[in-house]
Amino acid sequence: MEIDGTVFTKVDVATTSFIKKMCQTIGVVDQYGSIIGKLENGKIVVHYTEYGLEKEMVLYDQPFDVNYTATLMNLYEQTRRYEELPEEIQDKTNGVFGDYRTAYKLELVRRY
Repeated sequence: MEIDGTVFTKVDVATTSFIKKMCQTIGVVDQYGSIIGKLENGKIVVHYTEYGLEKEMVLYDQPFDVNYTATLMNLYEQTRRYEELPEEIQDKTNGVFGDYRTAYKLELVRRY
């Protein structure tokens, strides 16, 4: 018998490490967790030094890619800032404190 349908599965993940890995995969966060990508003139670029010369590499220049990458970078930065807050403040805010909004629980949905 064949059944045509969709099966949903929920998985809780460690938010910061997941977002960090995504940002590293797309090239905007280095291996140490520092953001190296920047939004400049509607493009995502990385500045680096080679043979003593400052160089620039354009990672993304298509509007959707730029928006997606900039959003991930912002989410990563806000999550890092939130985690740097004292634990007492994190507990009182339940994930929100002023401008510090974080995905403290990320839910991935996989469709089969």
